[in-house]
Amino acid sequence: MITIRLNRKDLSKAVQHSNFRTQLSRACGLNNQVKGKWQNKDIEYLGVRAEIAVAKLFDFDGIGMGIDDGSDFYFDDVSIDVKATFYKNGRLIFKNRESVKADVIVLVNEHSEDTLRIEGWSTKEHFLKKSEVKELGSGPTLVLEPENLFPIEELWLYLQQQRHSA
Repeated sequence: MITIRLNRKDLSKAVQHSNFRTQLSRACGLNNQVKGKWQNKDIEYLGVRAEIAVAKLFDFDGIGMGIDDGSDFYFDDVSIDVKATFYKNGRLIFKNRESVKADVIVLVNEHSEDTLRIEGWSTKEHFLKKSEVKELGSGPTLVLEPENLFPIEELWLYLQQQRHSA
């Protein structure tokens, strides 16, 4: 895992992007899916900060403004989805198999407003093979425990191998 600290400029950008995404989601009739004790926390703000943290770590181009297609970034032809959690020992979760669209998924958790920890990553295939169906309070959910994630330090090697294979 790697801890990333966001500066004031990053946090300002995160506020702007998350406000835009929230307004766009409402306009499109999409509802916040967060349940339980985190329901009133701003999931869009967390998600944008997580994307900024991953972009900083890997020097990816900026974050997207609109509703994505299941991918937040591309590295050449490899799609990457960033998932964020408020839990310090959070798990990688998806509603169902069809929700897993990106080639790579990165899990980030919040330690404070300006400090995020990139926990690890998984390929789509690894997630679908190793995840388990669990009840987390809002119906069956696919869950990959943190110990089944690959170390984030290995993602750069994986991306380079994908770039140079074929």
